[in-house]
Amino acid sequence: MLSTKKIESLSKKFPKALITVDCVSSMPYVSFNFKSIDVTFFSVQKLFGLPAGLGVLIISPKALKKAEYLSKKGINIGTYHNFLSLQKYANKNQTPETPSVIHIYLLGKIIDDMRKIGIRKIRKDTEKKAELIYDFLDKNPHLTPFVKDNKDRSQTVIVAQMAQKTESLIAFLKEKGLIVGSGYEKLKDFQIRIANVPANSIQDTKSLIKYLRLYTRQL
Repeated sequence: MLSTKKIESLSKKFPKALITVDCVSSMPYVSFNFKSIDVTFFSVQKLFGLPAGLGVLIISPKALKKAEYLSKKGINIGTYHNFLSLQKYANKNQTPETPSVIHIYLLGKIIDDMRKIGIRKIRKDTEKKAELIYDFLDKNPHLTPFVKDNKDRSQTVIVAQMAQKTESLIAFLKEKGLIVGSGYEKLKDFQIRIANVPANSIQDTKSLIKYLRLYTRQL
């Protein structure tokens, strides 16, 4: 996980550069100083728990001015979907084409629920759940954190690894009604990825740890 302080420091170090952040795996947990970011984007299928198909894009005035500057110079800034065309329709409260209205409606409902809980509690609970999982992994000889340095560990996507393949562990958890992902590429067969999302309660997390402990004790 790249800390928001590092992102802010890049903005100060390179004031003329545009800072773009893909925060699909951390929004709404992550807390940005949006004055230090020019473009932020994420989709809704992770921490918001919705089906894939809707993206959210936040653009700063600085990024729009750069798009205008490049366009006037005849430099390609994109095709039908570029910052200027999006802004033109946004000024009329419209979109370039018919959007997925059901996605927008459901996102609004999810956000209503999140606002009732409060962003402070969502963030606090996210950190508590991550603490429980990492504490278990740090003490387990068979299932260990992939990211060793605490300051680089993600609070929302927790990756653990084993010496042997994790296929049977994933199947074991699935039997208990708990779904975890596998790793990527060459590490795919030896890792699991745990999604620490608002929809999962602290009790859900404790249940996951219980079955992880039960499985690894048999190794």
